[in-house]
Amino acid sequence: MAEDLAEQITGRLGVKPSYLLRAAAEETLATADKIFTELSKLANPATESYVDQLEDRNDSLVVEMTTYLMKAVYYQQLNDPTAYEYLHQTKLSFSLG
Repeated sequence: MAEDLAEQITGRLGVKPSYLLRAAAEETLATADKIFTELSKLANPATESYVDQLEDRNDSLVVEMTTYLMKAVYYQQLNDPTAYEYLHQTKLSFSLG
């Protein structure tokens, strides 16, 4: 994405241009991969505190969306409709809509 376009988009979103521009950065992809790998494991009540404490906000759209998506998958596996619905309605639908 061109930097000037990213600046216009992120200006409207109220975030830094790096939020979009760092999507392919090695560190960003490694963080997203770590979150995906950890939360792709079968749901285990012992890891619920890890999921709850996992930081939702990040300076990269890729990491933020991976976190929201994998948290939603985790809570769906636990059959926790309240947590799943909250993430779906407030984070995923808002971000993707």
